[in-house]
Amino acid sequence: MMQPMPDFLFLQAQAPLGSTDASLQVLDLALKGGPFMIPLLLFSILTVYLMVERWMTLARYRKGMDQLHRDVQVLIKSGQRVQAVESCRRSELPLARLYLQLFEKNAVLTEQNLREHMNYYGKKEAVLYEKNLAMLATVSGAAPMVGFLGTVTGMIRAFYQLSVSGSAVDPAALSGGIYEAMVTTAAGLMVGILAYLAYNYFTVRVERQLTELEFMVGDTLELMPQADAS
Repeated sequence: MMQPMPDFLFLQAQAPLGSTDASLQVLDLALKGGPFMIPLLLFSILTVYLMVERWMTLARYRKGMDQLHRDVQVLIKSGQRVQAVESCRRSELPLARLYLQLFEKNAVLTEQNLREHMNYYGKKEAVLYEKNLAMLATVSGAAPMVGFLGTVTGMIRAFYQLSVSGSAVDPAALSGGIYEAMVTTAAGLMVGILAYLAYNYFTVRVERQLTELEFMVGDTLELMPQADAS
């Protein structure tokens, strides 16, 4: 006697050849996220732009800073103060502007006043290093909130559809609001996490470079009285 075919084998036998399971694509998910996906998309583009801009700027500052510091140190030790000033004037780095202040005020200020003067100008130059970090911090907080707002509106739409449908619940209409709620939450968290990690990374990197900048100015400040005395 033939044994009955197991249910799962029967289902496979009945499935048409070449059929594939439906899969969710990233674009499909984004389109199901509703209108709040637009600001989240803008936040993601802004985050990537700020990351690239800060990376390139800080890398340029770091590379040029070392070379300029070495050149100025060599010129001061060899007594070529004028050449050191000209080297700084040709540079657009924050360190070069600090050195120019140091060269200009060294002859007219006492050592204590000169240190206070350099500390003041150092804070002004630090603004260039910290540029756009506040924007990254803002995005890291705003993106999840926009995503949660989309979650709330999506769930409101889903429950509204549930309330007006009565006993005849339409799963397709109900799932649209739930899709919107879940997709905006995920998108907001992803953008927020990326911006938060970028903010913390660049904050540490900026603090490290500012510390190096302070040490370089301090080294040159200590070197100049020795050069004057020689």
